[in-house]
Amino acid sequence: MYPMALAVDYPQWIRNTGYYDPRFCQPREYWLDTPEICEHLRNVFDKYLQHKAPKMWIAFDQGRVLRETVSWIVGDPYNDEGCERLEAWMNATEF
Repeated sequence: MYPMALAVDYPQWIRNTGYYDPRFCQPREYWLDTPEICEHLRNVFDKYLQHKAPKMWIAFDQGRVLRETVSWIVGDPYNDEGCERLEAWMNATEF
């Protein structure tokens, strides 16, 4: 069983944070839509969650960096030999 902060996340196809952040991905990575459309869909998801499950929203919002960190742990380690991408993400992230 996961803590609530890990139990909910954006659908993977609209994520662009943590392991999926375009600034830190391999050049061959691709997304199903533009960053603008994904941001819009994340905003819709945020508003829906705030309205339907306020307590879940609080855990979701406060657990962002934790979920991003977990995404690096469970991501494909062969795409980041030497951990250069992870290091760049850590330097750009407020913990």
